[in-house]
Amino acid sequence: MKAIQQRARRLVTGRVIALGAAATLASGMLLPLGVSAQSPALPDGPGKQVVLDNCTACHTLDLITSKRKSPDDWDATVNRMIANGVTLDETQQEQVVAYLAKNFAKPATGATAQAGATAGPASSAKPVSH
Repeated sequence: MKAIQQRARRLVTGRVIALGAAATLASGMLLPLGVSAQSPALPDGPGKQVVLDNCTACHTLDLITSKRKSPDDWDATVNRMIANGVTLDETQQEQVVAYLAKNFAKPATGATAQAGATAGPASSAKPVSH
């Protein structure tokens, strides 16, 4: 009877260890796919699901949310990803670019933004004579 109990205990212990190893392995495999409890959430909006379905196949949410780009730069990035193999139709591509440009825009620089806000059209400026 004691031999049966020891054998059963070893069997259970072996399964627990195997399950723990499998869970550890699975969590390590999911991290590169952007599945992490510590990843930031994406803001809601049109294009969010397309980003989740396509971009996180290769990139973590941390990588996506840490970038700040102009709409043209996001468009170039998405085109580069398409060239690398992501499959997006034209509508999805437009949604992704618009979503990323809206939510992860490059902040306007102080001098450039202020100059653009205060400067009028160049053709209306008249030389000042002293």
